[in-house]
Amino acid sequence: MYYKVILFFLFFFFASVVYAVDMPDFSFQGEELSLFAIRPVFRDLEIPLSIPSSYTNYVEKQTIEAASEMVAKYGAAEPSFFYRFRPTTTISSIFNGDKAYRNYFVKRFLLKDYRGVIKAYKDYKDDFSTPEFKEEARILYAFSLFNRNDKTAVDTLADSCLNGKEFRNEVCDKYMEILWDNKDYDKIAEIGGKLHNPLPAYTFSVYVLSVFKNKEFAKGAELISENPDLIFKYQDFNDLRAAAEYYKNNYGNVAKLAPYCTDNLVFIQSDSHINLGRISEAEQFLKKVSSHSDRRYLEAKIKIRQKKLKEAVGALKLVTNESERFELLNYYMALEFPALNRDFLSQFGFVSPEYADYPVYYEGLQKFASKIYSNAAELFARVKTTPELIWQAKFYRGVALMYIDPAKAESEIIDILNYSRDSSQIAASRYLLAQVYYLKKEYDEAVQLLDGCPEQYCRQLRSEIYLHRGRYDMAMTNIEGVDSFQARLIRATAYFNSKDYDAARREIEEAKTTSEEFTHLKMMLAFKEGNVAEGTAILTANQKYRPVLYDGVKELMLAGDYTRAGKLLSSVKNLPPDMEILNAKLLAWSGKTKEARAAYKKLTKESSVAYDAFSGIIALEKTSQGEMEAIASVLKELQRAPEFQQKDMLLSQMASKTARAGENVLLIQIINIFFPAYANSPYANEMYAERARLFYTTGRSQECLRDIADAVGKSPLLAQDLRFIKAQCTEAVNMQNALTDYRAMFAEKGQFYLPAAVKIMELSDKSAEILSIAGEFKKDNPLLYTEGVRRYAETAKPDELKDNEKFIKTLLNDKSKALSCAGLFALARMQNENGKGGDAAKTYHKIYLTDPEDYFAAPALDAAIKIYDKLKMPKETEQMKALRKKIKKR
Repeated sequence: MYYKVILFFLFFFFASVVYAVDMPDFSFQGEELSLFAIRPVFRDLEIPLSIPSSYTNYVEKQTIEAASEMVAKYGAAEPSFFYRFRPTTTISSIFNGDKAYRNYFVKRFLLKDYRGVIKAYKDYKDDFSTPEFKEEARILYAFSLFNRNDKTAVDTLADSCLNGKEFRNEVCDKYMEILWDNKDYDKIAEIGGKLHNPLPAYTFSVYVLSVFKNKEFAKGAELISENPDLIFKYQDFNDLRAAAEYYKNNYGNVAKLAPYCTDNLVFIQSDSHINLGRISEAEQFLKKVSSHSDRRYLEAKIKIRQKKLKEAVGALKLVTNESERFELLNYYMALEFPALNRDFLSQFGFVSPEYADYPVYYEGLQKFASKIYSNAAELFARVKTTPELIWQAKFYRGVALMYIDPAKAESEIIDILNYSRDSSQIAASRYLLAQVYYLKKEYDEAVQLLDGCPEQYCRQLRSEIYLHRGRYDMAMTNIEGVDSFQARLIRATAYFNSKDYDAARREIEEAKTTSEEFTHLKMMLAFKEGNVAEGTAILTANQKYRPVLYDGVKELMLAGDYTRAGKLLSSVKNLPPDMEILNAKLLAWSGKTKEARAAYKKLTKESSVAYDAFSGIIALEKTSQGEMEAIASVLKELQRAPEFQQKDMLLSQMASKTARAGENVLLIQIINIFFPAYANSPYANEMYAERARLFYTTGRSQECLRDIADAVGKSPLLAQDLRFIKAQCTEAVNMQNALTDYRAMFAEKGQFYLPAAVKIMELSDKSAEILSIAGEFKKDNPLLYTEGVRRYAETAKPDELKDNEKFIKTLLNDKSKALSCAGLFALARMQNENGKGGDAAKTYHKIYLTDPEDYFAAPALDAAIKIYDKLKMPKETEQMKALRKKIKKR
């Protein structure tokens, strides 16, 4: 494992920095436990309503009146022709006419002559003068339409319920009854929300029940609390109030309401007492539960609560409904997590894909919480059936693998980014993967993953990356506005590294903390400001804090106070390996080479510091026998050494130094040791790059390209140096493809901007392109500009030179001999092309006279010799040959 990963905890301090992989708030401890928290079972609430409907009361009232006064009030036939002509009536006849119309409507409705009501309403609706009667006739018309299955009735009833005055309660009750029968709970909730209090009792009860059906339990409880009078008047509302408390997990309140509730709530009462751990009370209510399936469910739940798992297995087998078994699984998880019984988990066998993977997924979470990451990863890999869990499990498998196989973890997390549809998973994965790249020092990739994430934890990580890269201005920019312990520490550290020690001290003081991290930074400030006494005092007082002791001793060593540093180290019994390595360095810095070599040799067997120990041996021995000899010697020891952290990194560093020194034989030995053991190492790309460079320098282009392809296959992001090497190796295979790659890198203005420019000017056959690129460096890089101009003068076609005569004249007059010679070379080429061979030869000769050591001196004389020979001018030819012998052949 190439780095130590510590999830859910991020720790940072200056100098002796420990970076760890952190997780944002999205973690299984917050998100996943909610899946199996103790909660109600969310059965449909069935409370038979005994609350009378105002509509029913209205109909009964009219029926009684019709029976007792049928002749006097309802006995008339259809209203006479007389009443239909307003100009012929008196005031009394108008009233009697309205009453007659109204009585006729009621009579026909009570006789269930709905067609007669509909016909009468169409005939007489405009003849009413009394608003009350007119409204009553309209609702009787709407009721009749409904009974005739006319869909327009519902809209009429809705309007009368929302806007009516005299008969609002009757209409609303009937309308709500219709919607309830049709199970249109959303519409009931919508209409109920628009009505003004006080609501009729029946309408209100249906409204509250519909809110419960939609799982809006808090809202239902609030509605009930706003209408206390109804609670005291109708016992049904006590049932509703208890149900609201139950669905809000307020099981104690449910128990308190038990004396005021009907037997319709015995299931809820029994379940609430189970959740409270009151088993005897739960069993008393259980006796009244009539449903066999409900009884079996509660009996199994009681056994789980009592931790009688053997009996619970038998009870569980009787629960045939899979959704109920899933509820029991979640209940068990809530009670016992993370101490789970694996055998009992296996009893929750589900056939439905909706639940099939939950037992193994939950067991995976249990192993994860217990830090048994290998088992957790294996269990998460088995989740393949339940759609909503597949990506969840894949995410946590990636996190678990961070501890045991970072390369595989990276692959899993990249899959989440590519295919998951869960925005919170994707955000957390980007953040997690950014930290992986950060620890692998792939900073550009890490920052790219964090782009577009405004969360404070993303900004904080970006700031740490910039801090680590020495971009203190960017570190400060990204942490601006973030107020946390970590943010203040980052700011203080950035100020410290920028040598703004006053600002660093202010940040420490404003933090108002005596934390060890800030104490550590205060000590470092004292040492850097030259106040060794203050730094030493802080070190002495806080030497139990290892980072203070570790860095304090290093500062004393830098200050040359080896005696005090040695005393501090010797005062610690059983020095841990990281302190032992400091002691070895102290011996080396004190000139005690033999003792230091022995100390380093001993520590090569300590995995945590073996990297530093071997590096120390190389540093010691390169002064006596040379760095390459030291590397060769250590390489032999490395082959015999046990595995240790950063062994792959050490080999990579040795390969880099060897490659720079041109020691190809030793480089090949290092590469041959590295790849069999560390093919999946984060440093594999660097080693592929070194081997590709080796292949390039030895002319093995195909092998070079194969290594580049392998390197890219190990990482989804192609590093810039690999791109450049690839282009170099492509030159021998396909020049135009190589030029395309160089042009892309030049256009990006990135890391290989200058080398790409050189390559384009070297390989391109487009003189305009060569001159254009050269022009970009005229001010800032005269040498590169000169090389470009030379390449242009050498390769441009004669007609292209002719088109650029003005530019060539500027070269001829330039103060730089190199540019002047390039201009002369171009001019000579034009003269020769135009048939002026003698002039061309003289111009070529002038280049030598201007600067015998110029880039063009040798080729110019060669050209002049050819021209004079062609013109049969032996004297001049021999003169040029004599000059040519004086300079080295180009």
